[in-house]
Amino acid sequence: MKNNLNKSIKKLFCLFLFLLACSKMQAQIKEFDQLEMWFDQQHYNKVFKKSIKLIDNPEYDYSLLPLYYKTLSSLQLAKNVFWHKRNPNTIKDAEKNLKLIKTNSDGSKIWNAHYYELIFFKRDMIHWLEEIKEQKNEVLFQQINNLIEAYLSELPDIIEEGDKNKVKEFISNELDSKNSSKIREKIVKTSMKYLGVPYRYNGQNSDGFDCSGFSGFVYKQNEIEIPRSAQEQYNKSQHLKFDQVKKGDLIFFSNGTRISHVGIIVSNKGEPLIMIHSSSTNGIVVTEIEKSVYWQKRIAGYGTFFK
Repeated sequence: MKNNLNKSIKKLFCLFLFLLACSKMQAQIKEFDQLEMWFDQQHYNKVFKKSIKLIDNPEYDYSLLPLYYKTLSSLQLAKNVFWHKRNPNTIKDAEKNLKLIKTNSDGSKIWNAHYYELIFFKRDMIHWLEEIKEQKNEVLFQQINNLIEAYLSELPDIIEEGDKNKVKEFISNELDSKNSSKIREKIVKTSMKYLGVPYRYNGQNSDGFDCSGFSGFVYKQNEIEIPRSAQEQYNKSQHLKFDQVKKGDLIFFSNGTRISHVGIIVSNKGEPLIMIHSSSTNGIVVTEIEKSVYWQKRIAGYGTFFK
């Protein structure tokens, strides 16, 4: 009897340790998720300060993700002349950190997992390079140009924000798929023309879109009428399972009580889910859902208006 009691206590103790470890891991993930969300929302100063705290905390030594976000946010902040003067070693430190990240096995995984985030980051660095050129700062121009060539050159370029005559280069291969119908292809092509258009509450045209305003507008451009709100689009669509989703279909997100967001799938069936949507912070953008904990944990379902 006593031995059985001792065994039960040991099992409960082991279970307690397991749950404690799990809760600790979840907390760590939440910290990283916060960095990703803030960076996506362009709160670079918050990302920079938070990442330094995580780097200084031995609890997070197992990952280079805080260093990754410290590096990217520091370069975004360095575009401010006054910030750069207060932190004159930013570029040199960034080059050292990027080299470490790209040559480390953990860093390589981070690099691949944030592929699309890095494409947008490259765009920002190229824009900054153009500004530096106009300012005739030859030293800084050479530093940033070298950084782009050394660490970002393999990433594809993307269209300028607001340029409605080009299609995003990195997604072009998706558009050639033989597995999707012409109308699905047209929907994706139409949606890509509006990359960079700003978010606007209740917006339904090229001056600015909210999420369902964008999906409804793109569908209407291709002679498909769908309801106005994200909730109604979800209600009226034919619901799909994950393995049934194709490009041109819709993906819906929930805030816990209702459908709060919708995006258009631009990836092929069976491939990692990529959507184009109207972000409240960045306007029309492309997001790889499975690389974003923020979006992935809010998925409510998938829907189609195709037969």
